[in-house]
Amino acid sequence: MTMQDTGRMLQQYHDTLEEIKALRKKADMMKQELIGIIEFTGATSIPDPTFECKLGQTNTYDKLQWNNLVNSEVVEILPDDVAKIRPVEEMTAQQLVDQGRGKEVVQHMEWGNASTVESVCKQYGRDALRIFEASKIPGDPTLTFKLKK
Repeated sequence: MTMQDTGRMLQQYHDTLEEIKALRKKADMMKQELIGIIEFTGATSIPDPTFECKLGQTNTYDKLQWNNLVNSEVVEILPDDVAKIRPVEEMTAQQLVDQGRGKEVVQHMEWGNASTVESVCKQYGRDALRIFEASKIPGDPTLTFKLKK
């Protein structure tokens, strides 16, 4: 095949890309409809013998609100548990210089992951859980779909 004979192949390639785009759009519309059906019924999945179709959601968290867990008169979390949810990252002066920093405190406090913070909050009762729940920012619903084995 020469460069002059590629016109037909180029057209087929273009047509295939257009078909893929149309199928992707159709699949996205069907996905949104399935999400709508699940949400309307108040369910978390669609029961089916062949397919697994579940609704999920990934949350993000306003970690500034988590400061109320360690600086609060409402909840008194023990120091060992504070260390779990807010581990200390120690950096040497050289590491700070290497990163173009240097006018900062050597110990830098970072929050742990949400599941660790939530598990500690559960141990400290309703007030701690209320603070954690108030920090949740619900994400968009996601659909998990696969063939059952």
